[in-house]
Amino acid sequence: MSSSLGQWTCLRPFLFSNLLALGFLLLFYSYHRSDTAFPSFGLFFQPSWKIHANSSFLQSPNDTLLLIWTWPFGNKFDKDCTVFGIDKCYLTDNRSLYPAANGVFFHYRDVQQHLQELSKIQRPLFQKWVWVNMESPANTPRLPLLNNLFNVTCSYRRDSSVQVPYGYVLPHNNSDVQIPTKDKLVCWIVSNWNKQFRRVQYYEELKNHVEINTYGRAFGSPLSDQTYRDVVSSCKFYLAFENSVSKDYITEKMFLPMLLGSVPIVLGPSRENYQTQIPGEAFIHVDDFASPKKLAERLHYLDQNLTEYTDYFSWRRKYKATTSWFGKEHACRSCDYIQKHKEPETVRDLIGWFWDEKDGRAVSGDPLAGPPPARSWPPPSALPPRRCAATGSGSARKGLGAKVALGSGRVLYSAPSPGLRRFPGPWDECPLRPLRLRAGTGPLDPGATVDRGGLSSVRPNRVASPGRGPAHVHKAPGVSGDVGNPPDPS
Repeated sequence: MSSSLGQWTCLRPFLFSNLLALGFLLLFYSYHRSDTAFPSFGLFFQPSWKIHANSSFLQSPNDTLLLIWTWPFGNKFDKDCTVFGIDKCYLTDNRSLYPAANGVFFHYRDVQQHLQELSKIQRPLFQKWVWVNMESPANTPRLPLLNNLFNVTCSYRRDSSVQVPYGYVLPHNNSDVQIPTKDKLVCWIVSNWNKQFRRVQYYEELKNHVEINTYGRAFGSPLSDQTYRDVVSSCKFYLAFENSVSKDYITEKMFLPMLLGSVPIVLGPSRENYQTQIPGEAFIHVDDFASPKKLAERLHYLDQNLTEYTDYFSWRRKYKATTSWFGKEHACRSCDYIQKHKEPETVRDLIGWFWDEKDGRAVSGDPLAGPPPARSWPPPSALPPRRCAATGSGSARKGLGAKVALGSGRVLYSAPSPGLRRFPGPWDECPLRPLRLRAGTGPLDPGATVDRGGLSSVRPNRVASPGRGPAHVHKAPGVSGDVGNPPDPS
């Protein structure tokens, strides 16, 4: 009896350790079973996660699956990342693949009301959540649950984990620089009107000293896509005034005039900040002048001196401007980042980094890690390519008076509303779909036109019908109504 008891005493640690190991194995098995149920959080989340057989396309360790939690502003895009030179990245919107996804793509404007529910979801240790936002801090709700919730940042900020600016100025040799015919001196297209905005205050003073042709909902004259292109290309100068002044916040208001052959007059971050993305000779900064009156004097001078005016297009001999591909480019480049960065990382202080504009990285696996390498001008010799499956010759842009030389054998294609700030694709490379409108309140009038200067007029999944509004011309005292035209350089 005593020997049996002693034998049991000796075996007890062995049996206990085996039972403990078996428990861990059962827990591991139940976690990875395809029919394992996770907590549900109402209609916003799936009641359970079931990995379908089609997740088996992840064949190699480098294959990366990115789950798009919600389509940005409800606008879907195709899932082919090879157009950016990115391979082995797969995009899906099937939430049942959540447990297998290497990353989850959260467009902040679409999930900002659901952060409490998001914070309760169980996340696999290998999975990274991507915070995606292209709005400025002034136009983005600051919410307390953001810190330590995400792993990767994707925005226009140069110190994001994944930077996707609103546009690029890329190396490109072009000996035949041509400028569209001009019949206006200064133009501005705007919708978001607020007397507290610096841009509105600057405009109110500037219009007393120089003639400004104004368009957009703020002036009762919305423009169609084609009219927008015609107007901007016909202006010597375009007021590329941002709605808020924030670090690295340089939007399509800058890149589209450069692409269409107008000289941008910028109001936004500092000139030094602009020159991290754009050659300094391509634009005029309002901060270069002591007052709006001094700026107006310079514009009148350039209007009468064609040689100095055309110097603002000298950058086109070595570079070309293009826009980024909203949504798709953010998703593909986020997937590529996750594929190349397997190390653990967390957005420790998203609020301080984005809203308080602290220097350095918000994302770090090491609390002492410094900022990433600076992304600055001039650009690298080449970025990952963007390719189109097919381009139709019938989509080429017309009616600008003089053709803008953008590339070897390429011309501009029809493009969506510049007011959207979410472009389906690069303007100078791919034929594009009709304009899609983002979510708003109430139905869209079938006869409505799309405004060009802001976001508030944009509504979902309906194609805008063309419309043209008369220009509002503000004439400075003592300035004639005839704006001088340079000779057609073509």
